[in-house]
Amino acid sequence: MIGLEKGKVILSEYDINWPLEFEKEKIVIQNTLTENEIRIEHIGSTSVENICSKQPVIHTK
Repeated sequence: MIGLEKGKVILSEYDINWPLEFEKEKIVIQNTLTENEIRIEHIGSTSVENICSKQPVIHTK
């Protein structure tokens, strides 16, 4: 797991860069795909303007 330790939550104020970061990642993902058409959506609290969000946690296997 990358991010905060288990059981810990930290809220962050809205960051105007979150939508921009999503768009950058979306392009990276789209550029790695072949001819398959998929829809990539920005969901979760970082996608809602002007609300706090939990700091990100990425679960890896």
